[in-house]
Amino acid sequence: MTFREGTTLPEYPTFFRRAHLAILALLGVAYVVVAWFLPVVELAVPLGLITLLIAPGYALGALALGFRPRWPWALTFVMVVGLSVAVSVLEGLVLLALGKGLLPQVFSLVSLALLALALIGRLSTTPSAEAPRFGAFLRREFALPGHSSGQRTAGYALLAAIVAVLIVIVYLASVFPHPYTSVSLGITGPGGTSATLPTTGKVGEILAINATIGNNATAQTLDLVVRSSVVGAPPANYSSVPWALPLSLGPNQTSTEAIPLSAGQLDTVSVSFDFAVRGSYVVEFLLANSGGAVLATVSIPVTIS
Repeated sequence: MTFREGTTLPEYPTFFRRAHLAILALLGVAYVVVAWFLPVVELAVPLGLITLLIAPGYALGALALGFRPRWPWALTFVMVVGLSVAVSVLEGLVLLALGKGLLPQVFSLVSLALLALALIGRLSTTPSAEAPRFGAFLRREFALPGHSSGQRTAGYALLAAIVAVLIVIVYLASVFPHPYTSVSLGITGPGGTSATLPTTGKVGEILAINATIGNNATAQTLDLVVRSSVVGAPPANYSSVPWALPLSLGPNQTSTEAIPLSAGQLDTVSVSFDFAVRGSYVVEFLLANSGGAVLATVSIPVTIS
């Protein structure tokens, strides 16, 4: 190992390299494509691990320290991984604070942007001559010379823990990227409580229920469906009746009203209905999207005498 003139600091092999930045940038592009257009977990997790474990710290280190920092290679590598984890955790905390969830699209774009900045910044800089025997130096540094077996074990365990944290982050971002509040549906009686829900009535008597609809983070139109059936007799077919309050319900009848909602909106719809035939009924309230998928359902038994 050589020394620079006038200093006692050793000459370490080049750590940050343009070729490595280019390779990481290509992997970053692949991660962006997968995150945005091909959300397959089997592709997103390994690409996310490679880019998020190395890319942010490597890019920041290249920008701040140049090609050959005057640090031992092992220390520089730990700094790169630590910076990468710190950037990823900071991104996750910001996204969670904004209620957006762990979006892999954001992680991928931030990593690619840092790599692009580092690559542009390093293209205009000429690296110093390569130190000889880089491969041998790399193997020696990985062996952590000068440390006890306990220290080496602790170092490897810390590195494994860092990798495990990144695996969890990437997996959660790839499998559960949008923990938005789902749509909700609840019913109460005229007094705004479940205690006032009308469970009995008479033929021709108008009953009322308040249906409270909570939308998620996407503006959309949801269908509020009210249908009735006889207790103990599953309907073979429902017949549709126009949405005109009060709804004239009976065995196997359904009525639908479109409810336009903005993002995060909470709306209460007052629904009145009556029955023309005695019997024991189940009145169901369903919330469906434009594609017909039922998002939420709640029901109440009603006895008409």
